[in-house]
Amino acid sequence: MAMALVGHSREKVRADWRGRMSNPETAYPTLSLRERDRRWSKVRDLMKAKELDCLLVAGLHGREQFDGYFTNDHMQGVVVFPLEGDPTCLTWTASHIIRHMENSSRGGAPCVEDMRQLYP
Repeated sequence: MAMALVGHSREKVRADWRGRMSNPETAYPTLSLRERDRRWSKVRDLMKAKELDCLLVAGLHGREQFDGYFTNDHMQGVVVFPLEGDPTCLTWTASHIIRHMENSSRGGAPCVEDMRQLYP
């Protein structure tokens, strides 16, 4: 909520946002962790069938941002998706990681916990 609203304090804007996000009728749609687990399980079944130990899934700046299938976000980066263990998302800019951290601090359940900037 970086935009300033005339006559509204930052605290008022944040309170309004929290109220909207806590109401299922007005919250932005997100995938559940159950859906994430279902997707990841299907991908891992395919990886086992093809004898793959790891996938590198590109999102980058193209039209097909495949990383979103794994992250439920548009990180414009690369997801390192191992056959076993948690994936890592590598992104180009810190702003994507900051947005991810802010969402988590507001109670959002991130699909991928490990977010890293490619070039520090």
